[in-house]
Amino acid sequence: MKSEEINIRDPYVLLSKGIYYLYGTRAKTCWMAASGFDCYTSTDLINWEGLYEVFHKPENFYADKNCWAPEVHHYKWFLLYVCNL
Repeated sequence: MKSEEINIRDPYVLLSKGIYYLYGTRAKTCWMAASGFDCYTSTDLINWEGLYEVFHKPENFYADKNCWAPEVHHYKWFLLYVCNL
């Protein structure tokens, strides 16, 4: 898929070993009780593979409102994000 076909909010790109990882808030749930975050991969920032679910909010999760702005850092692959309580 091409970049313009990807529908996410709060994009974050991580480059690791020649692969770009694009993380984002699911666009359909961006302004409501968000259900999680997705990822796409690319070697050229134009053509992308995915959608890969990287976080799905479990039932009875502590945050019951918006979740957004995922970031991933390549130290043991930590996923950081913001949630409203």
